[in-house]
Amino acid sequence: MGLKLLILLALLCDFGASKENETPKFASSRKFFEKKHCGEIHPDKETACIFNYDNVLRSTIGFFPTHCSVVCADLFIGKDCDLTEEELALAFKNMKRLIGGLTISGTNYTSAKFLAGLESIDTGSEQNILFEDNSEMIEIGLTNLTSIITDGWLISSSPKMKTLNLPNLKYTTPAESEYTHVELWIEKMEPNFCITFDEMEQFLNIRKADLTNIAANYCEPTPEDDICTKPAKGCTRILGDVEIGPDSDLNAMKSVEAIFGTLTIKNTSIESLNFLESLKYVAPLGTGSGFKRFPALHGKKAVIIMNNPYLSNYTFPSLKKIRSEALHQIVFEHNRYMTPEQCIRMEDSLYMSRGPTVDGNTCVLLKVQSLKIVEQSQMIFLVASIVICLMLLLGIGTGIFARWCIRNDNEYQQFDKY
Repeated sequence: MGLKLLILLALLCDFGASKENETPKFASSRKFFEKKHCGEIHPDKETACIFNYDNVLRSTIGFFPTHCSVVCADLFIGKDCDLTEEELALAFKNMKRLIGGLTISGTNYTSAKFLAGLESIDTGSEQNILFEDNSEMIEIGLTNLTSIITDGWLISSSPKMKTLNLPNLKYTTPAESEYTHVELWIEKMEPNFCITFDEMEQFLNIRKADLTNIAANYCEPTPEDDICTKPAKGCTRILGDVEIGPDSDLNAMKSVEAIFGTLTIKNTSIESLNFLESLKYVAPLGTGSGFKRFPALHGKKAVIIMNNPYLSNYTFPSLKKIRSEALHQIVFEHNRYMTPEQCIRMEDSLYMSRGPTVDGNTCVLLKVQSLKIVEQSQMIFLVASIVICLMLLLGIGTGIFARWCIRNDNEYQQFDKY
């Protein structure tokens, strides 16, 4: 107990001493660390130790709490870092949870495997995860990372990077409650970088991951990927665009679970989407003309459904998630009427950052239009009711007046006889 108290006092002294000259950015991190109870000793769990230097250098690494599995720090490993990958691996070998930001920028390291023991990262709302301008980096290599809490992760400008190698990442959630997704940005990469099919399925399985901004292509298929290039009986994965037309064999689509391209359904007589009974993911990738400057305008849509006059059931039986950099990720045009409720239900079930459009209208606009139609119908009904009532009243009034005239005329005739 005495040793734990000494450790706590040392941590708090170091924590307090560094506050005098801290920048506003560092001060905001301090508040986050306090919120996360960094430096406190908990009898029922491990202490969250503090590293009070945001720059990782040979002169600061001696202060890193190498014995701790939970570390509070904004780790910045930059071009001035004079430590080898082996030395970094030795310093970080016991760290499993990082509370704070992580930036690796401008280095010559071949990977981030010196952080291979890291299982979770919680950056808070003031920090993010950033890998950029690492000229020799071939992969990220955080092989044990399973969860991240952050608002964004940027991977950029690493010319030798070939793949991510994040095989166990399963959970993401935004640091701030007002955000609904964690944005994964991959940009300014060379053509040798690619996303594997397993990686894409893995990311698509993470509900709150926003995969809109991935400027990359798919890797070349291997036999182990079990990839088809067109629909066929028993095929589960298709690389490339799939178009369902009036003469397509719908039975060939029943086993398909993932389409790594755009799905188009047009000019058919289908009434429902039940023939896509196994489809879980639709995810086109590609860095075609205009992609880097205007991805929302030039990017490939995930799903296009048009000119299907009998289609009334718009439910995808098994679809979990789609990704597309296009402004409109799912497009419905010139089909049978889709209700606002159907549109909103699809948007919610797929947890989309950009919802579907129906004849150019978003779900919200579709709802507004529907309400306007209802209001117009109610107004027409009200006006019609008033007119009918007036006509009835006028009709009744005319009848009463006619009867009164007839009665008076009869009385006058009787009086005239006398």
